[in-house]
Amino acid sequence: PSVRRDGALVLPLATAGRGEATLQLQIKDDGGTEYGGADASGVYPFRVRVTDFEGLPRFTVTIFIQALDGESGQVPNFANIQGLAGLEDAAEEFLTFDVRCSSNAAAMFLTPPALSPTGTLTWEVASGFSGKASCAVRLLALVEGLESPLQEFVMAVWPRPVVSSVRPLFVNTVTEQVVTIRGANFGSVRSRGYSAQVYGNITALVSNGKTPNGTTPWKA
Repeated sequence: PSVRRDGALVLPLATAGRGEATLQLQIKDDGGTEYGGADASGVYPFRVRVTDFEGLPRFTVTIFIQALDGESGQVPNFANIQGLAGLEDAAEEFLTFDVRCSSNAAAMFLTPPALSPTGTLTWEVASGFSGKASCAVRLLALVEGLESPLQEFVMAVWPRPVVSSVRPLFVNTVTEQVVTIRGANFGSVRSRGYSAQVYGNITALVSNGKTPNGTTPWKA
């Protein structure tokens, strides 16, 4: 490797050469050091990594992600990146994902959806907010200024099932009695059946008070 007078780095690579080398750069002139002068700069180390990588890696994303309001979460391998083999440890140095979402996402998320250079999606949903945000992501090369085509996905935030009333509040346990439990978002279209998937269908749990050790014995 050499550096031309205009500052360009020249790397004459071997055909089958692969690997990483740490180099040092120092600039010198031929003016000598008379009268206390200096003819050399400091030494600047840098790394050169030679791989099969050419252009931006290709990637695909999961097109539909679901979360619960007030929830923080992550999805490893949300972006499936091809052409990154052998470069995972250096991805943060030269790759970044740019994620943009529709305007309603500003209210839905405390921390908006973001992608790590290795493809992990993270988010933090605001409490009490639900809805769907349309998002788009592209891959950028920090050094070469390249950018990939946009990939689109939808982030759906579902409301938590809630109980609003229990009537009657006090019941006679000797005779059979109907207790009516009212609430919202239990398996509804709006909550896309979240209770069925997460809560094991809808089951009312009843307790007869605290046990001596302070726990609450819940029974279906």
